[in-house]
Amino acid sequence: KYFADGRFDKVKMRCVVRGFLQRNGIDFGATYSPSCMLQTLRILLTIAVTFGWTIRQLDVRNAYCHGIMDREMWISMPGGITIPDPEYEADLKAGKPPRRRGLRLLKGLYGTHQGGKLWFEKYTAELKSQGFTPCHYDPSLFYRWNAAGKVTYVAVYVDDSIITGSDDDGIEQIRAHILKTFGGTSGDLESFLGLQINYDKENGRLEMRHTAYRQAIFDRFQISSEIKSDSPYLHSNKITWDDERHTPMLNNFRAIVASWIYDMNACAPYATTALLYLCMSMQTPTREDALALDAFMRYMAKNIDRPLVIQRPSVVGGDQYIHMSSFTDSSHGDPEDPKRRSTFGQIHFIGTTPYSWAARKSTRTEHCSNAAELAAAAKAV
Repeated sequence: KYFADGRFDKVKMRCVVRGFLQRNGIDFGATYSPSCMLQTLRILLTIAVTFGWTIRQLDVRNAYCHGIMDREMWISMPGGITIPDPEYEADLKAGKPPRRRGLRLLKGLYGTHQGGKLWFEKYTAELKSQGFTPCHYDPSLFYRWNAAGKVTYVAVYVDDSIITGSDDDGIEQIRAHILKTFGGTSGDLESFLGLQINYDKENGRLEMRHTAYRQAIFDRFQISSEIKSDSPYLHSNKITWDDERHTPMLNNFRAIVASWIYDMNACAPYATTALLYLCMSMQTPTREDALALDAFMRYMAKNIDRPLVIQRPSVVGGDQYIHMSSFTDSSHGDPEDPKRRSTFGQIHFIGTTPYSWAARKSTRTEHCSNAAELAAAAKAV
């Protein structure tokens, strides 16, 4: 296991169930388990920074092992475990074929299809018992109001949670209760889902970085991050084919682009459109696509430490605290597309902080630029 900045933390070992042997309808039923959306997380953090709230993080230890198994299921005896069994030992001494021994599974261990669902149900029930209510639009976000009109939020992503709100006593109460009930670690928000987070409460500024993850992409595919560029597009870079650098990009095109998709969704709105064009070539990438990927990689190398900044507004008061705005744009009939479909993008802000963004290819051909712009605006609503 590694810290968010890439430093080694510790070696972990778990007993994992061979879930691929489970039979649908017999060993498991429903398996869906919601997790907090990144958009929800950014909105919550923006509100917390704006109002100067305390932000805590919490990591539950061995989360799946707290879920109660919802049906009878048995597993074979794990290697290295000995359990006293007089009848079994007597059969061995008498030369009889030993009985098959197994363990009944009482908890949702890692590897089971329903393990995530069982844990989320257990965690949800515990939060509800403390007066929390799940949000209608994101069931992984919970809130609780006290008699004084102060609120506490808990955002859940599997075994990781962010706790914040205007009720400092409520934050400490629920944090202590979860640690006492399930065990784990807790402290100030420093990392979440691989993001390195630096929160300056006094100055109202929070920075989210993905430096270690981005560097890991370069290291994994053995691509140098020393070559940099100011533009992610091939037409803005003079790049010629280099077998040593570009052949690995062409051979691993899909894996490299897929690795950047999570980074873009996490904290890189500035890479959205360039990544969209790369995704269009994932089926059958060519040499030119590899050169376009190189241009994108050079741009990300230039921005490898670039943060997503959440800043408290300099002028606050009334509704200006939570001022929301959205922007859309669209092309009309991309010349590279044989069907002349448009490409549109959208980005949504709370104050000066982007909390949601996307770039997509239109599913139809618009008859004029005005229609393309209106279609992009309709998609953003």
